[in-house]
Amino acid sequence: MTVIDTPYEDLLKEVLENGSYKEDRTGTGTYSTFGAQLRYDLSESFPLVTTKKVNFHSVLGELLWFLKGSTNNQWLKDRNIKIWNEWADEYGQLGSIYGAQWRNWYHPSEAEVSVPIRDIPVKGASRKRSNEVISNYTMGLSMLSKKYPHINPMVLQIWRNNFASYLLSPDWEDVNVFAQELACAPGFSQWYAHPDNYRIFPQYYGTRRLGKETAIFIPESYAKEIEDSPLATLHDDKNGNPAVLRKSIVVDQVANIVDTIANNPDSRRIILNAWNVGELANMALPPCHAFFQFYVKDGKLSGMLTQRSADLFLGVPFNLASYALLIHMTARLTGLEVGELVWTGGDCHIYANHVEQVKTQISRTPKQYPQIKFNNDPKTPLWDYDFEDVEVVGYDPHPFIKGAVAV
Repeated sequence: MTVIDTPYEDLLKEVLENGSYKEDRTGTGTYSTFGAQLRYDLSESFPLVTTKKVNFHSVLGELLWFLKGSTNNQWLKDRNIKIWNEWADEYGQLGSIYGAQWRNWYHPSEAEVSVPIRDIPVKGASRKRSNEVISNYTMGLSMLSKKYPHINPMVLQIWRNNFASYLLSPDWEDVNVFAQELACAPGFSQWYAHPDNYRIFPQYYGTRRLGKETAIFIPESYAKEIEDSPLATLHDDKNGNPAVLRKSIVVDQVANIVDTIANNPDSRRIILNAWNVGELANMALPPCHAFFQFYVKDGKLSGMLTQRSADLFLGVPFNLASYALLIHMTARLTGLEVGELVWTGGDCHIYANHVEQVKTQISRTPKQYPQIKFNNDPKTPLWDYDFEDVEVVGYDPHPFIKGAVAV
């Protein structure tokens, strides 16, 4: 008989039996312990909990959303993923949460970086446009807002301001595409929170053409600096491509991690950090799974997640699967095998209104964990994955157990 390791279920039992009752931010109350660690060998199986069904579609979708740098809930809602609904504002915005920190950690600094000049194919204002697109542009802002009530009027205003000239990418003539992709632009969350202090400014990339690859929001004061001497530092970068020297505005942690694993795998600084202290006030929910460290040994990639706040019944099964999947995807891209997922929890708690559900869950006999299968090119960038690229094989869990989300 095969013995199935059940570290997650063992932690549920421990907290249920020995946790201390604590009041909490939501007013629900929790049974809590402090400090726990779980380990999973990813070379053996994929740690998708079997004592209740976990919606892998939502796990995968949320991870893809993070990796794209998006912070707008509409992308998830369009794919029938509801896990962030309770925290989004009326336009779907969530502030500078995980996606913003993972892909666009924003920090205008004095350090200079070589920024490749970016361009997008635009045919100019004479390009033939559909009647619907023209109608949208000529419509007043109030009417446009009625037509697109899910899009913030500030975003609609940017669209209208840039539509009439060659600046706008053809793809961005579609207002819905524009709104969703603009939400992934560096600095979007900062602009959304403080619109008077930031400006959309493709000139940072040495171009006046505005599209997905060239959209960036920068401080108004820095935009004026660039306008005074826009190409004074034109040069060729290390690859021989035209570039400009600019202040460092954003850090793409995910891209840096992939590069470091590939070129300096023994580094002790391969970190994915979501706990940006200066941005916490601009987040709908401060990061629970806050800090993730990658580790390479003997050709295998492992990772350790530090989770400050661990909702054991609802959240942790998602987090285990999400970061295990991130290890798998990153290992494929960097030519490594998978090692371990190590999960470290700070405040590990069971909400008072989940106690009966947890009792049901731990009474069930665990089943074999599934395997993960990929259907795409191993060299696919992490942010270009789609749903059909990943599937779970052999997942036969016990039935789903419903539990209310504490907001």
